[in-house]
Amino acid sequence: MSSVLNHVGLRLNSNHMFYPTGGGNDLRGAFPFDEESGCLALKTGERVAEVVKPSALLFESFGAKPEWAYFRLECQSLSYSGVYEGEQEGANEEVVLVSAGIYAPRSAWDEDDYQGERLPRTAQLIVRSVGGGPFVIFAKGSVYNLASGRGSDTYDARHVQMNAAEFREYIDKSAKASVVTQQG
Repeated sequence: MSSVLNHVGLRLNSNHMFYPTGGGNDLRGAFPFDEESGCLALKTGERVAEVVKPSALLFESFGAKPEWAYFRLECQSLSYSGVYEGEQEGANEEVVLVSAGIYAPRSAWDEDDYQGERLPRTAQLIVRSVGGGPFVIFAKGSVYNLASGRGSDTYDARHVQMNAAEFREYIDKSAKASVVTQQG
């Protein structure tokens, strides 16, 4: 799974990822995240990664309409890391991977400080997807990605409101409707 996502991330025109919480970012690559069993790190920045626990990776295409093709990454939820005291809420947990096996609060990243020392150059900001849920990846020039801002904001995480089959049907209907609009 990581090799497919890494390949997609390296294709600079085919790598726009929509989050289960809304919004999106370009996927730059993916690799097994050795810190947590069964997890992948989805690289989104130079020293930033989204950590997910994948359960399935689906590819959907629509024949002669490659502008509608997409990947859907289904993910399980993660437990909170324990870095923060007390109960936590939210679909994501931001922590800093200081070094192998050592997480620190997000504030360490903002202050470039862990226990009175500057963070090592190898430190990473990690956004752990504790809420799980699906991510979808479309080409940057896809109709779905470009629909944002035209009365239909695809950054609203609508893909989370539908299971994989329902979302595929939604995209298929959208693709068919765009053909009618272009011909009409």
